[in-house]
Amino acid sequence: YSEDGHTYTFHANVSSVNKLEPDWGDEGEMVVVTGYNFSPESKCYFGGREATETTYVSEAQIKCVVPAVGTKSQEIVQVTSDPDHLPGGNVIFHYNIQQSNAETPAVREMSPAQGPTSGGTLVTVSGINFPEDCLCRFGDLFVEATYLSHTQVQCMSPQHRAATLVVEIVSADRTQFSSSYIRYTYQSASEMAPADIVDGGAAGEPGIERVSPSAARPGETINLIGELFSSVGHCAFFDTHTTQQVAANVVDSSHVTCEVPEPIAGFGPSVSVKYVSVNGLASRSLPFTF
Repeated sequence: YSEDGHTYTFHANVSSVNKLEPDWGDEGEMVVVTGYNFSPESKCYFGGREATETTYVSEAQIKCVVPAVGTKSQEIVQVTSDPDHLPGGNVIFHYNIQQSNAETPAVREMSPAQGPTSGGTLVTVSGINFPEDCLCRFGDLFVEATYLSHTQVQCMSPQHRAATLVVEIVSADRTQFSSSYIRYTYQSASEMAPADIVDGGAAGEPGIERVSPSAARPGETINLIGELFSSVGHCAFFDTHTTQQVAANVVDSSHVTCEVPEPIAGFGPSVSVKYVSVNGLASRSLPFTF
């Protein structure tokens, strides 16, 4: 048997979403969410954004008013009483928004339109109305874009599991984004990618290479450098007894920043930090000192 001393923390009574009705609609509409372990304190989250209003019905059902759209037309819906501990999930709500038109950023084509799951493919994205300071979004992963003109950018595909994803252009300040539904296919070395066109699907387990700085005071900002950071996630500071999560600011799929929280009672000066994606997937942890 192993004696590595690792501790697993089990969160009891975690809420889970099984069904949305309807699962397609507009901002301000009421959605009935079915699942289990809901409580009167539970709130709905579309991606990382709280629903405009949540009404508790029972442990198996709540009603949520759809919040304003963010930078994606499809978002994972989660239910929790603690926004710092989103449970993850795979039930998707589809915003009923118009496809890109002559007034907004729009992707028309990309070349190549497929590549390996290891990423690293230089993709040329063509369209109209691209902002100079922009990012490419492969499913749920943001990557830096090289602006060539208002009709063309280039970006490097990030690592992703075998799947077919929507690729869109998003302004760096997240106020503009295309809704063109042009797709890029990730193929494994041994087989074709499945017809898995889920814009909020998990890319894979996120990874951290380093934390910089590895020691900081509450209120200061730290950088997590790694891979497969989803567009919504949290930094988790923890020891063997306690976990404290704060919302992450996702710069791109390889870089997130987090504000160091005030340590809660029971924390010592030395803890660990990891990244937890909107899908509930966590990276390995690295040491951090308050």
